[in-house]
Amino acid sequence: MFTVKTELNSEVQTELSRPVYITSLIMLIIGSVGLVAYIVLGTIFDNTALDYMLAFAVPFGFGLVFLITVKKMSKNIEKIKQTNEYTFEQDYMSVTTYRFEENEGSIKVYYRDLVKSRETEKYIFMYINKVSALAVDKTLLTEDELIILKSLLGLKIKK
Repeated sequence: MFTVKTELNSEVQTELSRPVYITSLIMLIIGSVGLVAYIVLGTIFDNTALDYMLAFAVPFGFGLVFLITVKKMSKNIEKIKQTNEYTFEQDYMSVTTYRFEENEGSIKVYYRDLVKSRETEKYIFMYINKVSALAVDKTLLTEDELIILKSLLGLKIKK
C-alpha cells in the first residue's frame, strides 16, 4: 500500500515520554510542597505527628528519578541513529530497522496484535506491548495515507 520512514530521535522520545514526564513533574511538585511544609511546620511546632509528613519524600524521590530517567533517555537516543521504515499493508505492517544506515532487521506486526494506538500532534504511536511503541511521523504522510493509516489502526479521522 505505502511506505514511510521515521527517524527515531529525541523529539520522538520526548513526545512518547510526555505522560511519564508530566506525572513525574506532578510527583516532584507534590513532594516538594509537602517537604517544605514539613520543614516550616516542624520548626514552628514541636509535634511528632508532623513526622508523618516525611512521607512526602517518597513522591519527591520517585518524581526526581523519573524526571532524570526520561531526560537521559531522550538524550541517549540521539547516539543510536536509528530509523524505522514502515510498509503498511491491509492486515499488517512490515517494520525494517536501520541503524547507522545499516539494516538491523525486519518484523511483521499485525494490526490486531497492537495493544493500542495513540495520536499526537506530530506522531502516531503504535504500542506492540504496554511499554514499547513504534512511531510514525505524520508529517511525512500524504493526507490520503494518513486517512488510510488511521482507519487501519482504528483511530478517529478528523475532517
